[in-house]
Amino acid sequence: MNLEQLNGNILSNCIKRQALTWNPTRKWKKGRLKYTLRRKIEADMKRMNNNWKELERIAWYRGKTKVLKYNTENSNPITIDGKTLEDVESFTYLGSIIDEQGGSDAHVKTRIGKTRTTFPQLKNIWNSKQLSTNIKVRIFNTNVKANLLYEAETWRTTTAIIKTVQVFINSCLRKILNIHWPDTISNSLMCERTNQLPSEEEIRKIRWKWIRRTLRKSSNCITRQALIWNPEGKRKRGRSKNTLCRIREADMKRMNNN
Repeated sequence: MNLEQLNGNILSNCIKRQALTWNPTRKWKKGRLKYTLRRKIEADMKRMNNNWKELERIAWYRGKTKVLKYNTENSNPITIDGKTLEDVESFTYLGSIIDEQGGSDAHVKTRIGKTRTTFPQLKNIWNSKQLSTNIKVRIFNTNVKANLLYEAETWRTTTAIIKTVQVFINSCLRKILNIHWPDTISNSLMCERTNQLPSEEEIRKIRWKWIRRTLRKSSNCITRQALIWNPEGKRKRGRSKNTLCRIREADMKRMNNN
């Protein structure tokens, strides 16, 4: 896998950064060493150090270049050609929201906002008396729920995120079943009638499908190595954040107990 093939991958930003600094620990077989990506980069850097005119070809477009600072005390502005680049608190990269918090809250809110505009566009289907509830639910799963849970395999799921997603799904299902106030229905009965899994279990299912596909790749694949990659260094004092690796370990522990 090369870096060009990672464009569009959910973890491409993290994987590319790891790939540039990754140094394999295993021994090479006897013979000529392979010309790897790392060796290509080192050769390019050596060539540019010998000829600084190569660096003049790098062009920066100030209108599309933003600065996001994370965990740094340096507040000095960055300038290009005498003009200061804009500091932002978040930006969009390959459909994902990257912000200073480093979590999935902003991305989940964006997914819900996009899905909230998609659901009313199919109101003729939800209000149709010719279509059965089973067909309506299938359309909801393919056109609405799939849009909501896009990239859910890499979400850092917290209790607040699970609750927010579940509340939105329940509100959509109530409209599909034509249940309005003062009529009431329990969430468990509604999920049973529509054959829906809880949002936490649904996201876990999506996550492990992605992990299963990733583990089938070769051991040299960067995507597979990112699953078990442990960054070096020390974290700040306080409660540790719920990362993707910790979520995976908690899922494995839960499955072993069951």
